[in-house]
Amino acid sequence: MVIFSSNGKGKFFDLESWRKAFPKPPYKDIQDAARQIGICSSGKWKPGWPCIECNGSGRIIDPEAVGDVVEGHKFSRRIDCPDCKGSGAITEKAFKAWFDGVMGKWKEDIKARRMDEKILKILNRKLSIQEATAISNYALEAYASVWGL
Repeated sequence: MVIFSSNGKGKFFDLESWRKAFPKPPYKDIQDAARQIGICSSGKWKPGWPCIECNGSGRIIDPEAVGDVVEGHKFSRRIDCPDCKGSGAITEKAFKAWFDGVMGKWKEDIKARRMDEKILKILNRKLSIQEATAISNYALEAYASVWGL
């Protein structure tokens, strides 16, 4: 995605595309997170708080197992998950702590993106075509690589 464009209106940074690229929240709420993680293991969701390490299945690939070059870990030995002791479930408190961490990281990302958007708005108002071209040749390439644009 290109955020630099001379659109003939004196705006050099395409803020509409920038806004569309904002990361969406990973989950709607804590129940949605539990549902999505629980479905990962079996295709069916059983109510409760699934273990994050094993996705609620109760088993993980043995950390000492070496994957096959072609098949990966398809035939690797499975062991009981050390976090949930093979039950596939954790406490609500532990799940909530994990969920708060994930959502906190997302909120930090959004806050940083909003700050960057303010900077781009200022640059749209103040830069000449030559200045914007110079910035696009150097700074925006590095900036875009950081955000994966």
